Amino acid sequence: LLVGQVNWTADGRELPHYVNIIRNQMPAKNNWVGVRLHEHGPGQSPIGATVKVLYDGQSAVRHVVTGDSWRAQHSGQKHFGLGATKLIEAIEVRWPNGQVSRLKKPAINQYHTIAPPNGKSANP
Repeated sequence: LLVGQVNWTADGRELPHYVNIIRNQMPAKNNWVGVRLHEHGPGQSPIGATVKVLYDGQSAVRHVVTGDSWRAQHSGQKHFGLGATKLIEAIEVRWPNGQVSRLKKPAINQYHTIAPPNGKSANP
């Protein structure tokens, strides 16, 4: 979080200005994986896609939605906490048009960019 602080005295004299950087960083013992959905071509939004992470015989699902918040928009990125899991079987994305992208054995503790099947998948 970046916060600009402009200071003035009660009688209108300018005081030093500050920029405060607040970093939300806590030591973590657990693993995670993140997914960034890539828009493929003009007007090809990932809104309506479903992201599923398959690991340890279970799955976790996140939906890409919009319109359910007042004066806010959800990110196209999805984050999954994995606990102590060290291996992911796959990440599956079902796109709004019904196509499915599958990324097998993705690395943990990083974000992966996934595009529709007619696009390209890449990691940052």
